[in-house]
Amino acid sequence: MNRLLFTLPFIAFTAMIIILFYSLSNNDQQSSSLMGEPVPEFTLRQVDEDIPNFSHLDLSGQVVLVHFFASWCPSCQREHHLLMKLTQDHKIPIYGIGVKEHPLKLLPWLQKNGNPFTKLGLDELGQVRVEWQVRTIPETFIISKEGEIVYRHHGSLSAKTIESVIMPKINQLRE
Repeated sequence: MNRLLFTLPFIAFTAMIIILFYSLSNNDQQSSSLMGEPVPEFTLRQVDEDIPNFSHLDLSGQVVLVHFFASWCPSCQREHHLLMKLTQDHKIPIYGIGVKEHPLKLLPWLQKNGNPFTKLGLDELGQVRVEWQVRTIPETFIISKEGEIVYRHHGSLSAKTIESVIMPKINQLRE
């Protein structure tokens, strides 16, 4: 009986750890009530007169990426070179949304690291982020020619994810 009293909590604790680990590692990139829906309506503040801002109306007519990021975000800083490569090598239009970002900090960062964005806007208060149900930064969406959200990627992009997931989806939508 004493042995059961000691092993039962251990078994319960182990089961909870396994469930927690599984739920965190089984991050379904497709899970969103926005999948297959038109992009939410928005208009963003312009970062600089030389960098055009955009609204939801710009996100149709071609397959594009929408990328939520911040210059202060370490993960965003690490993946930035991959966005530059996507733009240069694959001619992917990327629309950037700077979350809780200030232009005086963002502009020097883009000048130093390069600007991969076709258009860029500021979501200073995080309202657009909420409308898009963005939970993490960075977060990337693939938008179809029809202006619908067809894929979302939570967190940092990797070269492997771009080659095995992002590019095949974009190429399929471009056909």
